Amino acid sequence: FYEFHIERAEGERAQWLAELASRTQQPFGHVRQQLNLYLARYGARQIQHRQLAMLYARMGFPEAARQQAESIPAASIRFECEIQCALTTSELSAERGDLVEALEFLSEARDLLDRGIDCGALPDPWNYLGFQAHFPLFHTREDVIPDARLEDLLTLMERLFGAYGTALSEAAARGRSDLVNRLNNDFQTLALNWDGYGASIVVDLEAESGVRRWWSASQAARVLATWQSAGAARGDLAFWARQVEDFSRFQAGPAYAQIVEALLDRHDLPATMGLLMQWLNQAIPGDLAGGTGSIAGLLGRWLELATDPEHVRPSQQHTRMVERFFAVLEANAESYWSVPRLDDELLELATPELPTPLEELLDSIGLPDEDGDEESETDEEFGDPLETTEEPDFGNEFGNEFENGFGNGIEGGPIDEEGVDDDDAQTLFSAAYDDVTFRDSADDGFEAELLDDGFLPGSTEFEGLYRELVPRLKFLESIARLWQQVVAGAPQLPGLDPERALGWTAQARTMQEELLGLLDAIWQHQIPTPSGHTESGIEFDVQLQTKYELLQVVMGVHVQARRAELMLRGLSPNQAADGDRREHRLWRLLAGAVIHGDTATVRQALPVLLRRLARQPLLYVPLDAGGDPHQMLAARTRHADLQFLVEHLPR
Repeated sequence: FYEFHIERAEGERAQWLAELASRTQQPFGHVRQQLNLYLARYGARQIQHRQLAMLYARMGFPEAARQQAESIPAASIRFECEIQCALTTSELSAERGDLVEALEFLSEARDLLDRGIDCGALPDPWNYLGFQAHFPLFHTREDVIPDARLEDLLTLMERLFGAYGTALSEAAARGRSDLVNRLNNDFQTLALNWDGYGASIVVDLEAESGVRRWWSASQAARVLATWQSAGAARGDLAFWARQVEDFSRFQAGPAYAQIVEALLDRHDLPATMGLLMQWLNQAIPGDLAGGTGSIAGLLGRWLELATDPEHVRPSQQHTRMVERFFAVLEANAESYWSVPRLDDELLELATPELPTPLEELLDSIGLPDEDGDEESETDEEFGDPLETTEEPDFGNEFGNEFENGFGNGIEGGPIDEEGVDDDDAQTLFSAAYDDVTFRDSADDGFEAELLDDGFLPGSTEFEGLYRELVPRLKFLESIARLWQQVVAGAPQLPGLDPERALGWTAQARTMQEELLGLLDAIWQHQIPTPSGHTESGIEFDVQLQTKYELLQVVMGVHVQARRAELMLRGLSPNQAADGDRREHRLWRLLAGAVIHGDTATVRQALPVLLRRLARQPLLYVPLDAGGDPHQMLAARTRHADLQFLVEHLPR
């Protein structure tokens, strides 16, 4: 088409078009390049306006947010902006005690959400189940892309659930029982309606159940109402064990997080310490790390508040509380305190049997499986600090529907009217299919009887290892960061026991050694060689990239543990093990001098260390380009060491 129009050109214009085509190596290339640049700039401006609109909305500047949103000629951004503005205003109103206004803005956000979905400005939530949160370009699986609109809708719903939880907690803490009942009923209705779309059972989304969020918020409101009148018992672990007694029946992480956040907002350090340790004692791996509402995030916030000069007065008693915080943290973390090992038991956990659809649904909303054979064996073997013999009461709403998933209350499968159960029927009729060969008459490119057969996302061995290991590794990384926070907040902790600092330093060194062993084990663990099928190649690529990501996580934890060890040297006398290399002894001597402000020692040791560093590489080859993990870790460790010096050297 373009060549045809060039051939029709005459005179000087024809020469100019031919020259431009030669320069850009395509006919009318200059026009097409200008058009592409214009479209790229136009799209970039839209992204900028959208991000600014969302940022201003979350910061509480609705007019500035609307101004940015109106720059984009699309209804979707205006709906999202207005919903975010309403949710931010609701949260701010709840925090200052204006709960009636908070409720009004929550209702406005829900109305905007419904209107946006009805008019098509926001995506249809049924697409979570219908297309697994993907946008199909063609009928084959390779020709789909993640639907970012559905991910944005999830973000809106998570904020809406969070805003309801904040309002409910504030109403309970302020004794507004009338508003508590109204908010609780509205939240429950919203949660049940949202879970009907099935977003929480889509594998790749990791979306949280609305019912679980509602249950957590209602339990948090109950506990906060009790906290008001607890008095001196607030810091007692036994008090919090009684308050969260029912939590052991559910995956109650959001409930714990909501209560802890509310108490931290009120600067109640003893109460939050007791509740955090109770949560950690019965935590599942998913609770350990992953955001500000995880155990790791809230532990960091607790210690930040405990070393903040604006909120605490330095005293021996306060220092003893911080020391006790670390002692009970280690005791309640139990196996989470040590680096996991890549043994047969962990490999078996990484490749579990796929759950049934009913089990997926029960797990997604946090309800226990009442068949519970496996759970009972686990409880008998390991014990439960909050064990109870009472059965959970779900009321008449569910009845006996959850006994075996068929609603008849009979153990096993359903029995037909002739008294033949599923197992007998399978044996009885299986002979009819002897010597029968399956022939794929669909000719749709899939070699299985069903479209869902074959490789499933998230089901490979290394993806399972990633799910098992990463929460624990991130928790250990948070422990290393806590040690660093102690050093940074040492001026607010007079009389800190140097022996405790020595113990933390030894733990940081042990953590590094164990992480090196885990790094080697993961690197040496082989991925099965793929066959010639496309599915096998996809699975191999997924496993390989997951393996590299897991190695990166291990290296990141090692770097933080190394940094913590260097900083902790400043809280304890300079000691070096006899087996340490000269370079290690030099680093530890310099780190202690830097933290203590010993400029004379720094002036002597720093030039020697810098001369040694000048002969060592700071660059590395990435793993996916054939790099070695040990060389990569060594380079990243040098980066962290240099950053430590830049941040803490005496001025």
